[in-house]
Formats: sequence, C-alpha cells, structure tokens
Amino acid sequence: MSQMKIGSCKYTLLLNEQGGVEDDMILMRASEEEFIMVINAGHDITDTLEDGTELVADIDQIMRHKRDDEEVFAEDISDDLVKVDIQGPLSYRVIKEVFGVEVLKNRNKPEKNMSFFTFNDITRDGHRYFFSRTGYTNRWGWECYLPKAKAADHFKAIVTKALELGGLLVGLGGRDENRTSAGAVGLPLMGSEYDPHHTPINAPLFAAAVDMEKEDFVGKEALARELATDPQKGLMIFVSEGIATGRKVYLDGKRLGTVTSSINSPNLSLEQRLALNSSRKNVNDPEGSAAIGLVWLNYIPELTEGLAEDDEIGPRITVELYREDAEGNPSGKPLKGYLSANGINPATAPRALKNIENL
Repeated sequence: MSQMKIGSCKYTLLLNEQGGVEDDMILMRASEEEFIMVINAGHDITDTLEDGTELVADIDQIMRHKRDDEEVFAEDISDDLVKVDIQGPLSYRVIKEVFGVEVLKNRNKPEKNMSFFTFNDITRDGHRYFFSRTGYTNRWGWECYLPKAKAADHFKAIVTKALELGGLLVGLGGRDENRTSAGAVGLPLMGSEYDPHHTPINAPLFAAAVDMEKEDFVGKEALARELATDPQKGLMIFVSEGIATGRKVYLDGKRLGTVTSSINSPNLSLEQRLALNSSRKNVNDPEGSAAIGLVWLNYIPELTEGLAEDDEIGPRITVELYREDAEGNPSGKPLKGYLSANGINPATAPRALKNIENL
C-alpha cells in the first residue's frame, strides 16, 4: 500500500493465518493518508449467528492487527455510495455522454485517457464521485461509485443510454460469465475459487495480489510452507456440454480436479462447441450454447490436442466431468468437456482506450 501512487488501484487478498482467503478486494489510494477499500457484499458485517457461526467484517479483521502506536481510522461509507459497473466496448461512450469526458481522462495528464487500474476522484454539487478503470469482467470498462442522493437519476441515465446503444442491464450472472470467459485463465471469485480453507497459490492473480517479498503479513508463513513443496495445483478454464457445478474432472479415469464455477455461455463459438464432440442438439446448433467454467486441478496436464497452427481453439485436452457418490467414486453419465489453454475470448481490459473512445 505504501508504494501505491495517488489515483492508483490495487487488487489484493485478505488472508487468514492459514493462508486461506477471507476476501478479495480493490484498494484505491485517494491521498497520502486516505485509502478506499472496495470489498465483496456481505463482508461488512460483524456478528454471531444463531448456529454459533462468527462473522467478522473485513475492516474489523484488519483493525485487529493495528499496533497501539499506529494512527489508523476506518469509516464505512458504503451507505453513502451506489456502485454501478459499466463494462464493454461502448462503456467509454456511455460514461462520456452521461458524466462528461473529463471523468475518463488521466488525472495527471488530462490530454490523455486514464490508465488501467487507476481512478478519478471528482466532486460535483458538493457530492463525491469515483470512477475507476476496473471491473471483474476482464473487458474494457469502469466501476462507478455514485453519491446516493444522485444515484437514482444517474442510474436511469446510464441504463437509458446503454439500451439506446444496444447494451443490456445485467446482474451478477452476466458478470460471472464474463469473469470466466475473458482471458486465458479467467478470474477467480470469492466463495468459488477462493475460500478460507484453501490458499490462493497458483491462482491467476496470486502474484499480483500477494507480495511474498514483503517482510511480514498475515498468512505469509503458511504460504511460504506450501510454496516450499513446489505445489503443482492450478486453475484452468474448461468447456463442457452442460453446467458442471459440483462435478469432478477426470482424465484417463483418474480424478484431476474439482469444478468451482460453471455457467452457460453465449460467447462460445460454434467451433469451440463442436470440439466437444457432443451429441446434444443445443451444443451443435449454429445458434446453440454450451457451458464454461473454472476448475482447480491437482496439476496442469499436458495439453495434447489443438496444437496445429491453424487450430482456431488452441491447446486443449478432452476430459470427463462426473458426479461422485458418497465414497468419492465417479457416478452416473459424465459430461463431455475439455480444458483450454487459450480460454474463450481475449481479455480487453488493459488495452488502450484509443480502441474504443470513438465508437
């Protein structure tokens, strides 16, 4: 955090002593002394449930580690702001027409567009706004933090403009498909690929989120012990002929990993679906669909298919996705699938905004 520049964003993880993930979040540095922490929904509650489960808000977990000689103060501002994500190639145009092009410019070089993983902090009519060039879709876009007093009017204007341009109003299901389908490895999600009982080692964003060179942090010892064993686990995207939630991935009759996310995807090409060799009509129809997902693997297998230069899908390997019985044995008919090294669609999020500013 101390090395962050004012106006920059950082993706990071909140770990426990065992190296498990309690939450993932975005930090924004607003000034030399002010940071804004964007956490997942539901992680702002400290309480004990009727069954004895203890909930601890992210900020309370962090403040438990504050030293007596440190002056650190935390304020929950979530009731003052409404977050609306505007994502996709026309996001630049929507924001420009609703809020003005100045909110999209580099705060230090206004003649240029803002960089990836930076944000603008703007005050209008006595209200504070934040526009960060982030978003868990791996595509061009922004997360907009709007003052509650103005949020309803702004939201109507955003949706009206987006629909006018052929966009859609979507919820978390749309985000879930996007974070899985964009990029070669997808983006892990708290509660799916991340949880308090497993470390994030070898997850796609591990190196960006965790600095093992840092002198000390919660969970470092546990991570260091695991890294010393040279863990081979890894996260990969898969394509399957149907939703595979709760299934295990098998290769050559042996369990290879566990499905952590699965969702139907409209972004799969016909070629990507035909590579499943499925007999399902919905998979093979030109206007059909299939499922995509993420799987934690015990190790990354050698990808022996799709190695030809003219192969449109790229390196992959055929697998079967089984349910398992109480004894952990494969049960029932498997879903056909394959692991993909190239993913579904290219990630556009870090690409220059000149590609979309005039759309």
